[in-house]
Amino acid sequence: MVKILKVDPITPNLTLIQRARTYIAEGKLVIFPTDTVYGLAADPFNEIAVNKVLEVKRRDKSKGFPILIANLAMAKDLVEFSPIAISLAMKFWPGALTLVLPLKKPIPDSVTGYRNTLGVRIPNHPIARQLAETPIIGTSANISGQKSPITAEDAIVQLGDAVDLVLDSGPAKEGQPSTIIDLTGPSPKVLREGTIKYSQLSPFLG
Repeated sequence: MVKILKVDPITPNLTLIQRARTYIAEGKLVIFPTDTVYGLAADPFNEIAVNKVLEVKRRDKSKGFPILIANLAMAKDLVEFSPIAISLAMKFWPGALTLVLPLKKPIPDSVTGYRNTLGVRIPNHPIARQLAETPIIGTSANISGQKSPITAEDAIVQLGDAVDLVLDSGPAKEGQPSTIIDLTGPSPKVLREGTIKYSQLSPFLG
């Protein structure tokens, strides 16, 4: 049976956060709150754990996964930033914007979807930020194609005992997924419009 821990969303208990980090380091799967929707965390450098996420979500391997990090320096260790990417990160991070950028550091193909690019984001949520002090997979905690979960209960209904731990801090603030913008091509391309709208991004896109 999945273990559920109640965590204060404003001042999280660091002991509980560390327990979740330990689960992730051991290759286990953790449902956790973000500023957008509830996410499913795993170690992106552990291929067995990544394959578990694919299986649990019933997700196509070619789609890849976004990575959550705690700060810009961590992101720069993983991907290459263009001037536009820096501008967007400075404006919208931490927040609901995922930037797809050229890969800089080797990472399993099952994370990148067999591409030389990677989606990265700094979440605007204390629990997610603390979990992401080591990079984590930050995909939504749902079966692929189903509704993104707004509460821990929503996520448990979909994924149930397939995960090892749930951090429950009440409903997600935004209630919809992050916006995804691909900056790896000749011109920026919005792959998904979520919390942040195109009109908010366009002044930064030249």
